[in-house]
Amino acid sequence: MGNAGGVMLHIDTSQLTGLVSRMEATLTPYQFQKLMRRVLAPSRVGSHVRMTLKKELPNDYQATPAWIGQQVGSPRGAGAGGAFGCSIPVEGARGRIGKQFAARAGAGGHNITKGFAGRKGSRTRRAYEISASIVTSGNSILPSKGDAIHFAVFGGPKKGFYARLPGEGNKIRPAVGIGVPQMPTNRSEDNVQEEILYYLKQRIEHEYNYLISRCR
Repeated sequence: MGNAGGVMLHIDTSQLTGLVSRMEATLTPYQFQKLMRRVLAPSRVGSHVRMTLKKELPNDYQATPAWIGQQVGSPRGAGAGGAFGCSIPVEGARGRIGKQFAARAGAGGHNITKGFAGRKGSRTRRAYEISASIVTSGNSILPSKGDAIHFAVFGGPKKGFYARLPGEGNKIRPAVGIGVPQMPTNRSEDNVQEEILYYLKQRIEHEYNYLISRCR
């Protein structure tokens, strides 16, 4: 339930190997390196990747485009000997339940019988059933019994949704859902890969034609 570490979103560019090889054969090493630098310019590819994730991920996840866009870094790529690759770093913590992901608490949770001793001694409290909007296909019911117990604080400065995590005794943490780093490699992977690959193909062809026109 802690923070999600960053991941590298690797774009499968194997479909472009033949195209890149044919272009490389007509260029000098310097020209080919220049072509790759222009194709993978962060200001262009990075902006498109960010736009793609902001468009595709909300189709599967209840996440705002603004939050998604903040987690996308500049692309990293390389091309040589016909090999061509592109990876995009995606950072960010898991989204907070009640903040990035809307949630509500209702009746139906189980009693908490341990781990919540206060100034008045141990007390049994009710863990309300928490329904969170994480995926677009339906609400997710967070566990209210077992090791990871979720509960709500309804007022005061600590108002929000929390979880008691296994192995941490009485400690509680803000309840969290999925993070942006996991989204492109989960439900939305195919659409994201296809969209970015199509854009890279267009970029390669455009920059190659531009480079050839300058050599005439």
